[in-house]
Amino acid sequence: MVTAVGVTRQKAIFWSGRIPRCKTGELQDTWQRWVHDTCGMPMEILEVIRQNMQALNESIASDRQLGPQFQVGHSYVTPSQGTTIAAPVQWFINVVETEIFPLLEEYWYENPKKAEEARNLLLWGF
Repeated sequence: MVTAVGVTRQKAIFWSGRIPRCKTGELQDTWQRWVHDTCGMPMEILEVIRQNMQALNESIASDRQLGPQFQVGHSYVTPSQGTTIAAPVQWFINVVETEIFPLLEEYWYENPKKAEEARNLLLWGF
């Protein structure tokens, strides 16, 4: 059931239930093509990023204390439109170290070793 409420020319929509979407936690071919075409990142590197992110999200989704709602989204690994990534491996390592790893440390604050293992999983192949 969807309920819409009008407020001075603005609408707020309240959704009860899950929002339909593609496979949660999975970076799709569309993401890979967009980043390649827009930012010039090699497909081989994007494939490793996609596989590593998928492995991380599977680990997060199966964690009894977290679950699928804590999966890391594609926005972390999607450069801004018009950005040229000259050194894609270094760019990804920087994203992992400065954005994703701090999030993982919050997720597993009682188990820092698990956060480090997840970071290493993301960086596997680089």
